[in-house]
Amino acid sequence: MLKALIILPVSFSIWFGLVKLLSTNKESSINILSKKVFNDFNLVFRNIIDILDSLFKSFIQIYELLGLILKNIVVIFKSLSSTFGQFINLFKGIGITLLSFISLCKGLYNETKNITLFNSFEAILNQTKSAKNNVVRLFKVKADDLNNKEVTLER
Repeated sequence: MLKALIILPVSFSIWFGLVKLLSTNKESSINILSKKVFNDFNLVFRNIIDILDSLFKSFIQIYELLGLILKNIVVIFKSLSSTFGQFINLFKGIGITLLSFISLCKGLYNETKNITLFNSFEAILNQTKSAKNNVVRLFKVKADDLNNKEVTLER
């Protein structure tokens, strides 16, 4: 097959060259036909080059499009992963809050079990007495301070 691709164009070129050289008629149909064939080959080669150029441009556009798609996919996944992380933090906060609330309820329950009505009444009275004692003590300290200042001023 490769031999045929080489032999046929070479033999045609030799045949065409011999006829062109040995022909005496300058306006023969061979000259007109050869110009037409060369123009047609020129047109074919231009079309092939245009097709290759279009394919190359299409390849570049596809390459750019794939790049943009991949870039957008990366941005989408980045956004999704950030949102997923925020959901995890939200659920973590809800869990910690729930555990704290459960611990608070357990503590309140344990303290409620330890309270007896008599002990709580006695504790309220003691707190009231200590508050009265603190107020009386505060006024005594203020009165002593005023007396000391008066003594200092009289001297």
